[in-house]
Amino acid sequence: MNSLALFDFDGTITSRDSLLDFHVFAFGAGRVATELLRQAPWLGAYKLGLISNAAAKQRLLAAFWQGRSHADLAEAGRTYALSRIDAILRPVAAARLRWHRERSHEIAVVSASPPEWIEPWCKANGIPTMIGTLLELDADGKLTGRLATPNCHGPEKVRRIREHFNLADYASVYAYGDSRGDHEMLSLADHPTYRWRNR
Repeated sequence: MNSLALFDFDGTITSRDSLLDFHVFAFGAGRVATELLRQAPWLGAYKLGLISNAAAKQRLLAAFWQGRSHADLAEAGRTYALSRIDAILRPVAAARLRWHRERSHEIAVVSASPPEWIEPWCKANGIPTMIGTLLELDADGKLTGRLATPNCHGPEKVRRIREHFNLADYASVYAYGDSRGDHEMLSLADHPTYRWRNR
């Protein structure tokens, strides 16, 4: 039986949050700073626990992408993934991914971020499965500004993992995360790692 390795992405594989990093890459720091100021009341409400992280994320994504073609997002995401992510990769995560590859373990990235700017990096690095938060499209292939699936965070990570994998098929399950949104995923693992000791 093979083993399965489940990796969170933001803060686990990377040293920073890719949601903001991607938008700075795509739109520039000035535009992102302006938008964060405009969204400050909603971000403050999220920090105070008054709205969910899904609602805060949806508002931020809508500010940049609502009404735009999904093809535009996919192209920007691919460019970012293939030219930027390696620069923010944690060396300890890269070493652990290599360790799993050398043992022919199945690897999946499970992230609250959308696949558009993570999946191209996964494919380029031999990671066949990327599970993320999907964005809603209208009939013309334009982004509506809403999420198409629940935010892939906390219990939703577990639901989506079980949707993709029968964990009983694996001799061992490894999981790696860095935030409270990863706790439920880590609870599935025989070998959980919460935050790297050597960053």
